[in-house]
Amino acid sequence: MGSRSWIARVLTASVPFVVIVTAFAAAVAWHMSAPGRQAARFHRLLDDDQPVAHDYGDDALVTMERLGCRDACPSYSVRIHGSGEIEFEGSAFVCVKHPLGDRVLRVTAQRLIDAMARIDFDKLRRPPRAAAANASITVTSLRIGGAGHGIEDDGASDMPPVVGEIERQIDRVAGTARWKRIPRNDGEHVPFCPGPDGSKHVFDADGQLVPEDAAGAVPPPSTAPSTARAVPGAGRAQAFERILAGDGPPPIAFPDGAFVALRRTACYGTCPIYTVQVFGSGRVEFKGERFVCDENPAAVQVDRVAAQRLLNALAGAGFASLHDFDREDATDAPSANLELSDGKTSHKISHYLGMLDVPPELALFEQSVDRLAGVDRWLPSGDPRACRRADGTRDRFTRDGTRQPLPSP
Repeated sequence: MGSRSWIARVLTASVPFVVIVTAFAAAVAWHMSAPGRQAARFHRLLDDDQPVAHDYGDDALVTMERLGCRDACPSYSVRIHGSGEIEFEGSAFVCVKHPLGDRVLRVTAQRLIDAMARIDFDKLRRPPRAAAANASITVTSLRIGGAGHGIEDDGASDMPPVVGEIERQIDRVAGTARWKRIPRNDGEHVPFCPGPDGSKHVFDADGQLVPEDAAGAVPPPSTAPSTARAVPGAGRAQAFERILAGDGPPPIAFPDGAFVALRRTACYGTCPIYTVQVFGSGRVEFKGERFVCDENPAAVQVDRVAAQRLLNALAGAGFASLHDFDREDATDAPSANLELSDGKTSHKISHYLGMLDVPPELALFEQSVDRLAGVDRWLPSGDPRACRRADGTRDRFTRDGTRQPLPSP
């Protein structure tokens, strides 16, 4: 009798341990399952450290349509071309409904397409079960060459986990957050979109923007992502591009000592840190600090007419009326600080690249300075980004700033 009681006590005490071990084994099994491995592999393939296995051409296309839900889910479509071109068009519960365009690095678009192709996106299928109640419907497709495949995500519990990850990465690459809405910081729970005069607009039950004091505004669903406002800036951007192309008012003759300076700062990663100045004379001065191929000061000469046009374009586009854009909506991003001087007075602005609601012309200004100065000659390039030595070998940077030789191809 005593021995039986002892055995019973041991077995009873072992039950919680067995349950824990069984649950842990089940979790490990799921993560090691084909769906779990597929999602993890897709995420790894999007890492900047991973080479792009194949170039799918500029005609390759990723399309995502968020079709909304019965609540206040944002409804919009976004297209990412193999060239890096982005197209966005909103339908409901978004701040901007007219078509918008932007561009990302070509290698970023190709990496997304490559990752989708390598996890066999064309073999993904919608589960046959019923959709989740009040789910947000999303249709994602990939077209390479003449062949295309799409999948509808209706919130079914057994939807392959990689599908949701693909949707999140498409949003991230395209930067759709800037065209949606942002939460209030005044204790209210209704997110808003800013009007051109600074007023706040909210959504009615049909997803249309109405003034804040209008009746019928609806709160977002609890699952709605944090978003950002859209800032009109086409006027400045168009004026800048027109003057830069030489199609504008008679140019101002800036003195040789006038300049535009761009300083790019650190991020949590290997973002190049440097300062470049373009003078009215066409002289370019570059000073690299970290994650650049040559930290020695360098100077080159570019076309004087092009330098004068750049200075005129910045002045004519109202650069002096811009202020700092340095709110940290996202962390770990670098800053791009611009200064324009006519030789006597100057105006500076700080642009934190983690701030979402910034005028689109800021990136245009910054990229134009980089392009005219030809900073690529001093920066890591290729995929993965690396510096080329005189003997033809290539080095890449680690996060601590050391240079690591790349294996020969």
